[in-house]
Amino acid sequence: KILGGGSDQVFQKNILHVCYFLFPITIMLMIFARPLLFLLNPVYEVVFSTAVIIFFGFIFHTLTGVFWVALLGRENVDVGENKKTIDYVKSKLFSYPTLRIVQFGGYVIVLSIVLFLAVLNDLDEGEILFLWAIIFTLSQIPLCLYFFLHVRKIFNFKVTKNIFYYLITSLVSFVPIHFVMEEFLTYNENLFEFAPIVLFYMVCGVGIYLCITTVTDKETKSLFKEVINELRGRN
Repeated sequence: KILGGGSDQVFQKNILHVCYFLFPITIMLMIFARPLLFLLNPVYEVVFSTAVIIFFGFIFHTLTGVFWVALLGRENVDVGENKKTIDYVKSKLFSYPTLRIVQFGGYVIVLSIVLFLAVLNDLDEGEILFLWAIIFTLSQIPLCLYFFLHVRKIFNFKVTKNIFYYLITSLVSFVPIHFVMEEFLTYNENLFEFAPIVLFYMVCGVGIYLCITTVTDKETKSLFKEVINELRGRN
């Protein structure tokens, strides 16, 4: 719809839908980072704080991708005829990919320097992973902020209360489960005993989030109705 010149409301609605799923999924992964890493291998449990930082970076990375697609969808340099090469060079089709290349290049350079210094100082693998996670997360912020400012201008995008509502509801749904797990969850190396318990806690958190948003949020009700109607239409 954006590619077809859709309204600003279409983009606003898409962002709400992205945040509706992005926030609970990311916070759930943060809360369950330790038990999930333990499931993979008990040795990995000690680096759960690194995983949490990476998930923060995942939020910025995902939003950057959403902003990127929407902004490129509004580029109309290829609509008219007799366009010159300089027109494409000045367009978002050239400038935005260039920015992503610059971002990745800066990330690689900084990471290389930090890894070199880490090796010189004999840091262990856990400390090196932690530094990598911080660099990755920080590298995602500038481009995300840049694209955010552009979508605010081009799409008249506003950070509505629904976005904060999804964030707060995600915290309310999963943070109490974290304290419950800290109190009652026993880390058992028997996969068939430990995995179902972790899965139960995850389902509880997801269930709480879905129940709260479905009952109290009009946008969520509208989203589920659209999904149901789409499924019925295919049948």
